[in-house]
Amino acid sequence: MTKPSEIGFESVREIGEWSSLLEDGSEEGRLLPIAYDYTNSLRWMKTHRGCWHGLTVGGLCGVFLFRIEPYNQIPEYHWIVVGQKWPYPKWNDQKVDTSAVANATYAGLPHAYLWTGMPPEFPGADCSPNPVTALESYVEVMQDWIDAVRADGDLAEVFPVDVPANRSAVDYAEDVERLLLRIQRELIDGR
Repeated sequence: MTKPSEIGFESVREIGEWSSLLEDGSEEGRLLPIAYDYTNSLRWMKTHRGCWHGLTVGGLCGVFLFRIEPYNQIPEYHWIVVGQKWPYPKWNDQKVDTSAVANATYAGLPHAYLWTGMPPEFPGADCSPNPVTALESYVEVMQDWIDAVRADGDLAEVFPVDVPANRSAVDYAEDVERLLLRIQRELIDGR
């Protein structure tokens, strides 16, 4: 078990100037702008106060911790899990993804935000003090969505997943489940 960071979460490292990551070619560098795009698409999460990298599962997803300006009853910290875009983003000098049109038909893992709990206590079974437990929660949340799609159930009862325009929900659920199995194997092998 690793020592908690100064913010109370385990196994995270602070990300400094994120634009420099775009140029280093790392997987983390490809995933971070996707995480920022996703958080900016959530109206309640636009004011960032910090970002930390938790983990990356090669070619599949990244787990980031975002701190936002809290308001109303919305907590300050959120785990963000983002799937890799295929093809990888190609950033120009203005930091714009020139392959964004191709990425509109993305069929990797859905993006999601997850409850972290409040450091340092992390009360409750649904809290995630580290990126591994956050990724485990993500797998469970996505499996709930897959099960609801297959059962032709009420999708309002599960986490909302954006199905790519070029896929049916059933086909996409099959793709997502295959990728989740790869994540589960990586988590088990990595322990």
